[in-house]
This record gives sequence, structure tokens and C-alpha cells, in this order.
Amino acid sequence: MKKLQENELELQTINNDIQAKMQTISTVLDDIQSDMAKMRVDIDSGLAQHTVITEIKEEINEVKSQSFVDIAPLLSKKWKKMEGEVNVVKQTITETRENAEEERDKEARRNNIIIYRMKESAAASAELRRQDDFDTLVALLDNVFEASYKDGDIKRVIRLGKKEEGTDRPILVEF
Repeated sequence: MKKLQENELELQTINNDIQAKMQTISTVLDDIQSDMAKMRVDIDSGLAQHTVITEIKEEINEVKSQSFVDIAPLLSKKWKKMEGEVNVVKQTITETRENAEEERDKEARRNNIIIYRMKESAAASAELRRQDDFDTLVALLDNVFEASYKDGDIKRVIRLGKKEEGTDRPILVEF
């Protein structure tokens, strides 16, 4: 009987240990179930958020494609209008440049004179003929026009046309 009591006591101890371990397992299981419930809520929330995000992405893509479809013709019209305006500006600039060049040319010619039938030098070299024309012109200004000549007043003196025997070419004087 003592053995029986010992066995009973041992069984009681084992039973208590099992009860304690079962209690621990039950607590751990409750914690796991609680964590799983939280995870399900988080997953459901994440899925809901994912669904919302997907819907928002789809709406954005739809708005983008609609916007491009709506904006493309407007941009095309604006682009063509701007292109036309740029062409007008280019044309205006070209015309303005041409007019300015013409005005500069007129201004440069304003102070020019052409003298006809002024005797041409018989000198052999072109440089000597130019110097003779210049000297004759200075004498003409001093004696005939009674205009005093200062260095730099005359920019250029040139004969117009090709040199031919027996004819005197006109002379262009730029002041």
C-alpha cells in the first residue's frame, strides 16, 4: 500500500505537472489565437487598402488617358498657332534686317558723288592712276568748289566700269 500511495503521489505530481503545462499551453494558444485574429484584421485592412489603392491607380490612369485625349487637340492647336506666330516673327525679323540693310546702304550712298568726264590718268599702274584721280579730285574740291579738304573726309575714290582706251570712266567719291 505504501507503494500504491507512492504511485498515487507520483501520479498526482505528474498530473499537477501536466495540468501546469496544459495551462501554459492554453495561455500560449490563447496568445497565438489573439495574434492570429490581429493578423487577420491587419490582412483584411491591408487587402482593403490594396483594393482602394488599386482603384485609385485605375482612376488616375483613366484621368491621365482622358486628359491626354482632351488636351492633345488643344496642345496641337496651340502648337500650330505658336508655330504660325514664330513664322510671322521670323518674317518680320527678316524684313526688318532687309530694311535696315537698305537704310544703311542709302545712308552710305547719301554722301557719295559720281563725277563724269573727269580725265583718266594715263599712268601704267592702277595704284598711280588711283593717286592721280585722288590728287585731281582734291584740286577740284579746292579750286572749283572752294571746299577745303581735310584728311579722312574722303573715304574712297574708285573708277566705275572696265578701263577702255579712248573713254573716261565715271569716278565714284565716297565721303
